[in-house]
Amino acid sequence: MRASMSKKSLIIGIFFFMLLLLAGNAGSETEPIYAGWTVGTSWDDGSGTSYGTILRSTDSGETWTRQGAGQIAGVDMAGVFAVDPYTAWVVGDVDSGYATIYHTTDGGRTWKRKGSSDPASADYVPDVGLCKVHARGDDVWAVGNPGVILHTSDGGATWTNHIPAGYENTLLQGVYTLDGKTVWATGGAGEENNHAVILKSTDAGLNWTRQSGFSQASWEHILGISAADADTAWAVGADTQENGLVLHTTNGDASWTHQYTLPFQDINEVCAVSTSTVWVAADRGIYWTNDGGQSWDSATDLPSGLAYMGICAVSAQKAWASFYQSVLGGWIAYTTDGGTTWKIVDQLNGEDLLGLWTISFATRPFNLDDMIISLIEDVEMLVDDGLLNQGQGNALIVKLEHALDRLADDRLKAAINALEAFSNQVDAFVQGGVLSPEIGQDLSDQVNYIIEIFRFPL
Repeated sequence: MRASMSKKSLIIGIFFFMLLLLAGNAGSETEPIYAGWTVGTSWDDGSGTSYGTILRSTDSGETWTRQGAGQIAGVDMAGVFAVDPYTAWVVGDVDSGYATIYHTTDGGRTWKRKGSSDPASADYVPDVGLCKVHARGDDVWAVGNPGVILHTSDGGATWTNHIPAGYENTLLQGVYTLDGKTVWATGGAGEENNHAVILKSTDAGLNWTRQSGFSQASWEHILGISAADADTAWAVGADTQENGLVLHTTNGDASWTHQYTLPFQDINEVCAVSTSTVWVAADRGIYWTNDGGQSWDSATDLPSGLAYMGICAVSAQKAWASFYQSVLGGWIAYTTDGGTTWKIVDQLNGEDLLGLWTISFATRPFNLDDMIISLIEDVEMLVDDGLLNQGQGNALIVKLEHALDRLADDRLKAAINALEAFSNQVDAFVQGGVLSPEIGQDLSDQVNYIIEIFRFPL
């Protein structure tokens, strides 16, 4: 369910204000703020129409807003990748005869579907469900069932299925690219290749090599893969005895070794932050290492149930996980202290979340430009919702655009003056009855935080 702008901004404003108080009281730098998305089951937002779940957070996972009403098909969304705080890709089940692929470049305010069902079209994508997506720049890779490895190098204008011969019926559930050209795809349980599969290409999908060095016959599937650099990578899945396993390579995957086992559960996803720090999501919990896999720790205060499907981390301290279960529903778990404690988000606007498949946060935090742009988007939302007319919205937006211009020229005092002019205009709108005091306070809290960042930079 889409949260109203005033509620969303109020939460963000309070969060920003708390950070400001901490910075002012401690005399230290504020914490970086990250943006991300999680995706999952299609459900009705109260309007009578079900559509695939896409949730976005702009405050490092504290609060979430549902996106895509009127834009997203009524099917489950399975994979998401955040390129930066405003750009993301989402993939999911089949709709209207072809795979669902969505792209946003404005933080999710608009989602555009990519691909078509026309085999004669350059943007044709087949009639298959997609499980995962990963990207570097305009190079985007997506995998699914049966046997597709889709690639675009032009932001989704054209697509090519690079599945190698013999793997057309293999269920592929993991994908990772280092640079857009070097890419891994993983899976298993296919008709021709019954056992676990790791495929690698170093030429943008023209040629593929099946990786070895582990007992493929004893592995049922490999569900996720992540690389720290060209030599160091991890892959996760399960063997034929239903034990979760972690594979590791340190030589560019010329050979893989079995590194860690979790009995009687799948390991569903992996996120390698560095050659030392790796996080994994398993059916019954979240695990991590800070020494390259020599030892592993686990979360002790998470809700029980099956299963933690997605994991994303930006450091050894900050990580997020998504949970899916058809009966228990879904939730988001996140930590800011390296897994010692976890917070749970299991409701949106008072309603229980349904199952969530994967989660992705941009590794680059918000900067000052991002914060001002986000405030511009909030004003545009007020215009869209009819709370401001176009002229009133422009009166606010032009001041924020002036602040961006001054910031680009390193004219910090002039940028602050423009932001203060924005704040004064907001006050005038509140006093004139144009904006409610609540919305006015939301906007004021956000711009005041941005002003104070000049004194306590991120």
